[in-house]
Amino acid sequence: MITLEIRPDARPGLALMHLAFRPPRVDEDAARYLAALERIGAQEAPFLLLLDLAGAGMAPPELRRQEARWLKKNRDGLRARLCAAAVVMSRPTPRAEQSFARLFDAPVLLSDSRAAALSFLLSPTVETEARP
Repeated sequence: MITLEIRPDARPGLALMHLAFRPPRVDEDAARYLAALERIGAQEAPFLLLLDLAGAGMAPPELRRQEARWLKKNRDGLRARLCAAAVVMSRPTPRAEQSFARLFDAPVLLSDSRAAALSFLLSPTVETEARP
């Protein structure tokens, strides 16, 4: 199941957008994921992103193509408004961290712990200034 939770004031002036992939998988997951991406892309104010991929698994090829189109369309806005991201995954690797850092162009932490990821995002030491 895919959910998008938004905490409007997780930090002063910053929303926390928590996109989670959790079992069980359901037929509506693809539509929910694309709707969540659209909501993230529509975010006009600076925000933090907690991306919980621990229960994700492989996306079908068509969904990956739609995701790539969304990323291309929203890349500039995402880079301008995303202040920091934390990605929860079963086995984080340095290569995955480099990929997410390039994708988001913001401070990124990969972890196998939701608590550590959230702590990173809410830490006052993480730079949260939006970029022009």
